[in-house]
Amino acid sequence: MGLLIAAGSMGLTPTALYAAEETVVEEVVITGSNIRRKGDFDNPAPVQTVGQMEIGNAGAVQIQDVFKSITSNSGSQLANRQNERQGVSQFSLRGLGVGSTLTLVNGRRAGLFAVPDDTGQLFTDVNQYPVNMIERVEVLTDGASATYGSEALAGVVNIITRDKFEGLEFTAEARDASNSSQQLSSAFGAAFDKGHFTIFANYYTQDGNFRGDFDWIEDNQTFSSSTGSPGTYSTATTDPVDGSITHGLGSSSTRVPDADCLEAEGTISSSRCRYNFIDQRRLIAEEERFQVFSKFNFDISESASFYSEISHSRNQVTDALGGAVLRTGPLGGNMFIPGSHPFNFWVDQGGDQPVYLDPTTNAADWANGTLVATDLAGQFRPLGTVLGDGPNADEIKTVFTNSRISSGFDIDLKNDWFLALNYTWANSDYTRREPRNYAVDLLQEIINDGRWNPFGTAVVSPDLVSPKDGATTAGNESLVLQEFSRSKTNTGSVMQQVAEAILSGEVSESIAVAVGAQYRRLDFEDFPDGLSGVLEGGRADETSPSEGSQDAIALFTELAWSVSDDLETQFALRYEDYDDKGGSTLDPKVAFKYNVNDDLSVRGSWGTSFQAPSIKQVSGSTGNATVTDPQQPGAGTFNATVVTGGSDDLDPQSSTNYNLGLLYTADNGLDLSVDYWVYELEDLILPGASPQVIVDNCGAGTCPDVLRDATGQINAVLTSFDNRGTADVRGIDVKIAYAPDWNAEGDWIFDLSLTKFLEYDSSEFGDVKNSRNFGNPFGSTPDTKLNGGVTWMNGNHYVNLSARFVGDYTDDQTDETVDSQTTYDARYSYVFPGLIAGGDTTVTAGVVNITDEDPSLIDNRPGFDTEVHDPRGRQLYVSVKQTF
Repeated sequence: MGLLIAAGSMGLTPTALYAAEETVVEEVVITGSNIRRKGDFDNPAPVQTVGQMEIGNAGAVQIQDVFKSITSNSGSQLANRQNERQGVSQFSLRGLGVGSTLTLVNGRRAGLFAVPDDTGQLFTDVNQYPVNMIERVEVLTDGASATYGSEALAGVVNIITRDKFEGLEFTAEARDASNSSQQLSSAFGAAFDKGHFTIFANYYTQDGNFRGDFDWIEDNQTFSSSTGSPGTYSTATTDPVDGSITHGLGSSSTRVPDADCLEAEGTISSSRCRYNFIDQRRLIAEEERFQVFSKFNFDISESASFYSEISHSRNQVTDALGGAVLRTGPLGGNMFIPGSHPFNFWVDQGGDQPVYLDPTTNAADWANGTLVATDLAGQFRPLGTVLGDGPNADEIKTVFTNSRISSGFDIDLKNDWFLALNYTWANSDYTRREPRNYAVDLLQEIINDGRWNPFGTAVVSPDLVSPKDGATTAGNESLVLQEFSRSKTNTGSVMQQVAEAILSGEVSESIAVAVGAQYRRLDFEDFPDGLSGVLEGGRADETSPSEGSQDAIALFTELAWSVSDDLETQFALRYEDYDDKGGSTLDPKVAFKYNVNDDLSVRGSWGTSFQAPSIKQVSGSTGNATVTDPQQPGAGTFNATVVTGGSDDLDPQSSTNYNLGLLYTADNGLDLSVDYWVYELEDLILPGASPQVIVDNCGAGTCPDVLRDATGQINAVLTSFDNRGTADVRGIDVKIAYAPDWNAEGDWIFDLSLTKFLEYDSSEFGDVKNSRNFGNPFGSTPDTKLNGGVTWMNGNHYVNLSARFVGDYTDDQTDETVDSQTTYDARYSYVFPGLIAGGDTTVTAGVVNITDEDPSLIDNRPGFDTEVHDPRGRQLYVSVKQTF
């Protein structure tokens, strides 16, 4: 039965099961160790495996879909929006931060993404790799810096690719949910004299969804901005001596909403015409992704072989931008509208507010000059709900390219000693083009000339001819928009190089060792658009270019000692030096596995792990956050730039890790593991406070760390990185697999996995267990995640039903409960052997989220927790795979 469970993890059908029984014993390196060994090795490390079967049962079309199969994964950013990380995702074990989980491909570093997260951590974008290349994903749920170095503080995820695949394979899939997607993938593998070559390619495309496409968002969220389109006006008075202009936009008693505000789909509150921006941006962006991964092996001689892995991906993410903000006008962020403007029908009748005199009913008086408009100050967006949002939105295009080459030599030195040499180069870059970044000086000139109509008549009466000149029509022309609408372009890149040498072998029948050295270099650059850098354009973003490099040297050793047939031990020690940009650290680890009897084993480990400050935490980082504004209660949330200053004096954050587990394997097909784990974290690298806390502490006053534009809206929040605080995290993992021998028709597999947080205490933020952790840098940590499923395989039939449960937890932004959620998935496959040209044809139909559950709601944008829930609802998919 153990063979059946292993086969299920590898995606083998019963037809192929018994062909897998003959195996060739070869030298292998297991996840959690640097020692290359022959034959069976009782690994003491707590490694969870997600095989092709689990990946298929999850309905995965990209690697982030695999996350829900890993209950120990918490805090991954699954649905980034309104920033450069849209379309990107990463592993995040235990909610300790996306940069605290090291991602490997075939045991070697997978490279880092070009854009850090909002805490300055760099991470691996796992969506750069095609899903069809994966044999299995091994998750080391224990700190592993003593083996792998920095970034392995929370653990390691090792993506193992399909090895020595031979033949040709094509797969096509179509999927329908709130959006639709299509995927085409292929695989080719061939053996030749002394070598083997495989290549996997994938093309994926999806359309997007605006926020208004989801009833659960529209019915529960407020999308209201004080800057509307049309907008709000007040009388503008020019000082005859110095030419300065004053206005009354700051007071509800002196400002007025546009006369056509309601008809132009605005709302009126406190003498403002407000903007409903629900369809200003997409919740789910359009994507077009191409991924390729290839692997080449060549035996140079009987004792030496060469290998090379080459991968490349290009992902184009297309978001939408509707009514873009305009915060940099000449009147303290607002625009000047002269009385001579052909559609300025506001007059000064001596009161505090200007008065609107309709151009239709008063056409004659406007035409003969009896009525004369007053100069105005205007707070508005050039485009809004009707003419700028939804189908009229422009496109934000972000293009990511990721390339990686990992090559090396494996040398058999005889007598069970091996030398592994590797060089890995990985580069990630991005370009983001954002339209509707208005050149305010040009716009002001165009308004002065009367060629752009900022008033509601442009929306509700575009054919209206101005009675003031008898010629100009109210509607705006796209050619004029192009004169002052610019695109800002941000670019950035990260290049990582790793050179490594590992010597490993057996000192005796019971003792094996490894010694090694590693050199890593990281080069980073980030260049925001020049207009943003000098605070020009429609939005005054606080951004500045940054670049730098970081070097690390590591020396490490490891010893595996089989004390007896029943006791396996492991000892590891690693020294890393980051010179003046992160300091140095020495980390040990001790692990054991003891077989109590044929069925029961005990395993445990103790060690320390570390995470060096990232290059962005040293130099400073710029990100985004959604915050509520105490000065605008009831207005919903706002997107603000977060500028976090860096420091050269940061120390690595560190952790002491413990793991103690029981493993039970019975002859009746039951495999069970229970692990208790602890992380004791120190010297955490944290921002000074969360953006929301900074804004709340500022309250109704003015503060140097909360920057507002001239309209009073929050523009940026300032903070800095520092070593401060500790955290204690502990919990349990449970894995059960049961493959009974019922002598029934077909084979059955039952599986269950559980992760339960028992404690998550922070010295800075208190108890953050079972919390969304909006107000701190930890990931969302629902304290209970449970997956279960049943699979039936019979001949050419394959059926799976899975259930996934996430417990309720607290939204610390509102102190309300995020409801628990249970979703169900189903999948059926049938293999038609020899249907086309002698090859097998597999047809699969599946449903993700059978009952079409909405994500559990939160009270602020985006309306759900992007680290926990999927907004797409029920997903129906059909795929056809053809092998030759």
